[in-house]
Parts: sequence; structure tokens; C-alpha cells
Amino acid sequence: MTANEVHLVDEYPEWTVYEWPESVKTVGQRLGQAQRWFFFQIDDDNTAPRPDGVEFVDWKWVQIDWLIDQVVDFRQASYQRVLGTA
Repeated sequence: MTANEVHLVDEYPEWTVYEWPESVKTVGQRLGQAQRWFFFQIDDDNTAPRPDGVEFVDWKWVQIDWLIDQVVDFRQASYQRVLGTA
């Protein structure tokens, strides 16, 4: 989506950080991930995300609880904190 299709509504005030499990740490020699969350509003209800086919191949609107349930265990606490379900 482009800047002409959305506008910034809010941002989570802090970085979220989590460690990867041992089985993932060995891939690429990294320990975890830090994320910054931004919340956008679509300006036109007829606009739909267009996945790039590389990092994202599909999309759908979902409920927050469903999303958190689908996230791998080691990321769930971050998602709960940011999305207000913790």
C-alpha cells in the first residue's frame, strides 16, 4: 500500500523485543528480533493490500485474538502487549 492509500493513526510507544528459541538462533547466528509497531487506517474501503509475493503472499482481515493464536509461541507475548490483550 502507498502513502496515498493510508494514514498513520498511532504507534506503539516502545520497541518490542523477543528472543528466538534455540532451534532458530542457530540459523543466521542471530539471537532474536526487535520490532516497532505502527497502526494505519485505510483511506478508501475499496483499497486492498497487494502482497509483494516475497515476504507476503496473501492477506485477510482477522480478529486480534485469532491473529495472536496463529503467531508462533515465542512472539505471542509481544503481540499481546502491543494489541492490548495482555
